Amino acid sequence: IGVAHTIPNSEDSPHLLIEAADLALYKAKQSGRDCVAVYPKPISHSRNRQDLESSLLKRLRQALKNNSFSLYAQPITPLDADDSKRYFEILLRLTDEAGQVITPNLFLPTAERNSMMPDIDTWVINNLLKQLASCDCSCWQNHRFSINLSGASLNNDAFLEFLLQKLTDCHLPSELFCFEITETVAISDLDRISKFIKSLKNLGCSFALDDFGKGMSSLTYLNNLSVDYLKIDGSFISDLNNNKAAQVMVEAINHIAIGIGLKTVAEFVENQTTLDTIRKLKVDFAQGFHLGR
Repeated sequence: IGVAHTIPNSEDSPHLLIEAADLALYKAKQSGRDCVAVYPKPISHSRNRQDLESSLLKRLRQALKNNSFSLYAQPITPLDADDSKRYFEILLRLTDEAGQVITPNLFLPTAERNSMMPDIDTWVINNLLKQLASCDCSCWQNHRFSINLSGASLNNDAFLEFLLQKLTDCHLPSELFCFEITETVAISDLDRISKFIKSLKNLGCSFALDDFGKGMSSLTYLNNLSVDYLKIDGSFISDLNNNKAAQVMVEAINHIAIGIGLKTVAEFVENQTTLDTIRKLKVDFAQGFHLGR
């Protein structure tokens, strides 16, 4: 067991506490297992924060060098019975020396703070295309894969050139790929992001706007972003059956999407009741543990 130690009423970030507990877990394993290790000092202490960041950064660099990342695929289920395509979102995981899988909420914040996201996005693209290309192209005719792109990559001209070249050279149909960007990133530099989207859509790729509904300016910017899917923010979906306002918001987002010709995806579908509700609200796709991990 790994335990993160903190002091009452500190201003610790939750993800830093989880990262600290994760490091303590490694210490427990290295001590022979069957024991408890405590991250030694309050995480809010600046030196500890630096040590934690340094340790995670080292692990991430080793993962890029040693191919210690893994790709997972979570199904995105069409709620229209006539849609015969198979949709998946590609998810990144980090695998440690003991084979333990580490989720991105533990390592992506460190990667973002240390300008590693273009390198990680590049790893994802290279390895996904390599795996898909290892099969007969006809295997993927009825598929679509969603790939998350970071803000750092979207604002990097060299990354766009790399991505365009990879998609041109891989001999896979570009229609296979949908790129997911968050609403926050999309509105950070609207002109640049719009050009990025158009460059890839010209090849045949599609785009999804993730976490839609979080920001206050969503509707204003929809006119300027040539996206194909709206992924409704999971906070609305997880509270759907207990909060009438959440239902109204999802219904409104879906109505707007229909009006401007976009498809909607409900994330965080964790049970049949939620699935039944979004089906009644005429959302196009559902994604969540109830439908597949």
